Amino acid sequence: MSKILAVDFGLKRIGLAISDETQTIAFPLKILKIQNNKEGIRMITDIVNKESISKTIVGLPLNMDGSEGFACESVREFVKLLQKTILIPVECFDERVTTLFAEKSLLECDLSRQKRKQKTDKIAAAILLQNYLDLQNLKNTQKL
Repeated sequence: MSKILAVDFGLKRIGLAISDETQTIAFPLKILKIQNNKEGIRMITDIVNKESISKTIVGLPLNMDGSEGFACESVREFVKLLQKTILIPVECFDERVTTLFAEKSLLECDLSRQKRKQKTDKIAAAILLQNYLDLQNLKNTQKL
């Protein structure tokens, strides 16, 4: 198996997380500070190549009722550009409440507001990726 990269897309910051090679555990990787989508895609492409990533998961910020809102349009545009640039599968995956869970976890760690801001996006990406990995592993065990 190989690693999966998760992307928590934002217009100014992109949180990244990466799986282990067994695709069991997600780890926060980094936060990219970007000026535009092209810059973010270039940085992600570098990481995909450097880390031998086999798939990229991009969080889709669905509304609580499951419908797509305005924020989903920006993500889908980013995903289209990313798919044209990298030669591996790119999937969208429901990211509802991942940022909320990330912020709550960081609050429980008693970090300052500034330190929480520096970590939230990559923690949200790790939560997104762990949810994805758990679902895939569950599907695989149900096939047995």
